[in-house]
Amino acid sequence: MTTLTRMALDTSTRFAALSSVTLEDACRKLRDAFDVPPFTIDIEAAGDIEASGDIEAAAEDHWEYATSRGETIAFNLTRIVKFSDPRHWTWMRGAPDDANYQVVISWASEAKNTAAMAADAKSVAAALDCELHPYA
Repeated sequence: MTTLTRMALDTSTRFAALSSVTLEDACRKLRDAFDVPPFTIDIEAAGDIEASGDIEAAAEDHWEYATSRGETIAFNLTRIVKFSDPRHWTWMRGAPDDANYQVVISWASEAKNTAAMAADAKSVAAALDCELHPYA
C-alpha cells in the first residue's frame, strides 16, 4: 500500500480586495490558472432567512467562503455579500475598510520563492479583476 504525503503549506500571505467578480467565477478562474482541485464553497448568513426562504433578500449579513488545496498552493477566499452590522467590518483587522474579499494564499516551503509568490498573487488579482492589498 502506497501512502501519499502532502507537502506542508507553511507560508501564507493575506490579501484584501474590492472586486465585483462573484465567488464562483473567482474559483473557476483560479482552478484554470493553478490546476487546483474543485473549491469547497459555503455561506454564512444572519437574519430572518427561514421566514422568507431567500438568503439574498432576507440576510442582514451574508458572506461566502471557498477553499481549495493543491500540492504546493492553497487558497482560502472569503467574500462579503452584504454586511449591515457595522461591527462586522472589523472582520479583517489591518485591511482597507472597503474590501469585500479576503484572500489567503498558502505555499509549500519547497515551492516558495519571492518571484513565484509575486506571480501567483498577480494571477489571483487577474482572477478577481482588481488589485490585491497585503495586510498583516
